[in-house]
Amino acid sequence: TRCKLGGSDLDKLILVDSELSQCDLANARWSDAAVTRLAITSSRLTGFAAPGTSLQHVTIGDSVLDFASFRFAKFVKVEFSDCRLQSADFVSADLSGTVFRRCDLTSTEFSQVKAAGATFVDCTWEGTRGIASLAGATIANASPIDMLAVTPPLASALHIKLAHPHKLDGG
Repeated sequence: TRCKLGGSDLDKLILVDSELSQCDLANARWSDAAVTRLAITSSRLTGFAAPGTSLQHVTIGDSVLDFASFRFAKFVKVEFSDCRLQSADFVSADLSGTVFRRCDLTSTEFSQVKAAGATFVDCTWEGTRGIASLAGATIANASPIDMLAVTPPLASALHIKLAHPHKLDGG
């Protein structure tokens, strides 16, 4: 509880059966780590980097992960709940089976991810990049209005122009 690992550089870290609560992991770098059965709650992971890391049976809740990077990471039974992941980077990560619940994914990068079986529930999508790579994922929103919010990023990813019918006939 309240550990300060901000700025730490822990290559090939092995972390098993642990809980981090109200911790500072900002700008920490855990390259090629192996993390199993870890719970992170109410923590700050701004700028956290975990390239090539393997995460299994991990829950991250009520935490800030702005500018976090998980390039080439592998996620197995991982859940992000009520997290802010603005401008996070998941390039080439394997998100198969990962759950994102009520997360702010504003400007998050998902290019070249594997997402079959990933689930996104009531998330914010504004400016999300690489959304076309989420083939096989499920996006669920309780509100039809929130479901419509996913439409512009999806249309942009597929190079579809959205327009009002009156604008098409010169009116």
